[in-house]
Amino acid sequence: MHSAEAAADSSRQEILDRWSRIATEFEASWFGPDQAELFARIDAELLSLSAIGVGASAPESRILLAVYCALWPYLTRDGLGREAEARMAEALDRTMPDLDADIAVRTQWVRAWLAYDTMALDRVGDIIAQLSALARTPAHRALVAQILGIQALYNRDPATARARLLESHDYHRTNGHPSERFIDLSFLAATASAAEDPDLAYDYCEQTLALCDEHGEHLMRGYVIWAFALSAWRAKDHHRAFVLALDGASNSVEVGDHHAAAICIDIAAWYVASQGRFEDAARLIGFSEALRLSNRLPSPYLGTDVEHKHCVDSVLAGIGTGPFLERLAETRHATLSDVSSWITHETSPPSDESAPPRLTPRQFEIAALIAEGLTNKEVARRLLISVSTVETHIEHVFRKLDVVSRAQVAVWVVAQAGRN
Repeated sequence: MHSAEAAADSSRQEILDRWSRIATEFEASWFGPDQAELFARIDAELLSLSAIGVGASAPESRILLAVYCALWPYLTRDGLGREAEARMAEALDRTMPDLDADIAVRTQWVRAWLAYDTMALDRVGDIIAQLSALARTPAHRALVAQILGIQALYNRDPATARARLLESHDYHRTNGHPSERFIDLSFLAATASAAEDPDLAYDYCEQTLALCDEHGEHLMRGYVIWAFALSAWRAKDHHRAFVLALDGASNSVEVGDHHAAAICIDIAAWYVASQGRFEDAARLIGFSEALRLSNRLPSPYLGTDVEHKHCVDSVLAGIGTGPFLERLAETRHATLSDVSSWITHETSPPSDESAPPRLTPRQFEIAALIAEGLTNKEVARRLLISVSTVETHIEHVFRKLDVVSRAQVAVWVVAQAGRN
């Protein structure tokens, strides 16, 4: 072998070895407080992973598949799923039938997950069939049950979805990785919402949030809050849905998740449109579409097409097609920073100091719960935020209302209700 070829082979092996180490570390700790650092490290080195996949040999492809399987949470970000799923299919072709059974099953599960995440639904059936044929162990069958549950949810069959997801959760709650339990619980929440059972949906959301809190997980939190907001919307608790959507969007902006930000902004748009603020709703629809288009993300999400269409129709009826298209054109390059600016404006008090005290949507929500007699801990669980965050909000409420007791807050809430 020529020295140049030997050096190239050595370099490829070094890259593969480095990615194997990254993948091992990522799989062990991504569902926790070190997410930002781990994701930033992958961001910095992602180009080398893409390069090594071109013309990879069968042994190299086996390593690459293990890496992709470990990195699946990262690959769902910012439109990376399509390319990753295609690369995994190519690597699979080069390694079957000699691939380790666990890696083969995990590969097909990740491919199915990425296909759903990117709405490449034409490929899902074949991938699931291959996954089901490979399953041999209880762990394998739990992954099959989980993806079949997600498939049923997309097919608008919540009863089948719940049965399959419960089967998966029965295994993962004692044997699975926290992220697998997260998927089970969050999709059970979405399934309960689709079945119009908001109380059950809230229960699953709270379990999912508790799991995130237990492990210090931040990235997926936006999806939990979105599921909670969707359940509140379908339970006709529209203001609560709006407040939760704002929180979910804020969380998603903070962690840089375009998809979660977009779906939370969708719910905010539904609420704003229901209040007759059609210009604002049109801009929010534009924000959501811009985030999706810039990252090749699916729209709408998990059976929310009915609510989305109703929102668009009401905006069109309210301001007309021309102005609606103008608002979309104005926001076609919207970014997460634009979303953050809108949330800040939406939750800011009026600049006129002589105006009566105005609480932000979250502060008013907390004030109302205080008026119901809930403790700080109960408020935190109800609103999917920490007790310390509740305490901070209450401090701001007391200062804005110039009160010193929870009873005075309750009196103010009752007075506001009487004015409306």
